[in-house]
Amino acid sequence: MNNSSSIKDGFGRVHDYLRISLTDKCNLRCFYCMPEEGIALREKSHFMTAEELIEIAKIFVRLGIKKIRLTGGEPLVKRNAGIIIEELGKLPIKLAITTNGILVHKYIDAFKSAGIRSINVSLDTLNEHRFNGITKRNYFQQVMSNIHLLIKEYYCLPVRNYGLKSISEYIGFEWEQSNADGARALLWWRQWK
Repeated sequence: MNNSSSIKDGFGRVHDYLRISLTDKCNLRCFYCMPEEGIALREKSHFMTAEELIEIAKIFVRLGIKKIRLTGGEPLVKRNAGIIIEELGKLPIKLAITTNGILVHKYIDAFKSAGIRSINVSLDTLNEHRFNGITKRNYFQQVMSNIHLLIKEYYCLPVRNYGLKSISEYIGFEWEQSNADGARALLWWRQWK
């Protein structure tokens, strides 16, 4: 599709990247995001339906959007996330997703079908005890299993991390595991002060 339209801001910069939050729900309860008492979630009627979301994405593509990233909350907890992923994958864009990694194994076929090659996994620590403390959930092994699944299935995988206390936390982890195509996990590390 050849787009003659484009989205420009007041400084003349062209914007061709769209982030779509599928939900405000999450399957973790990280202390920095979800207070102990929880948060008031928006009513279901305040969210676009899958059909509305896909239609508005098509409009943005006609306006020059070349990349769409799905986010949340946790986008994969949305009931019809697989349908949305597969339908957006039919558009002439680069489709990407940011996830906490817990449900990746359930959506790996949808990722492939949609042509998703960019998956960011948010991971606060490589220490299981610390992970469970931060997230108030016991999903560390599932997340790590899904990171290995993504590597095995051909993905180059940025793992966004803001919680590692020291470089020694990931020394010895097999980040250089790769498949035949050379896909590997990359760890973005920024120490908390």
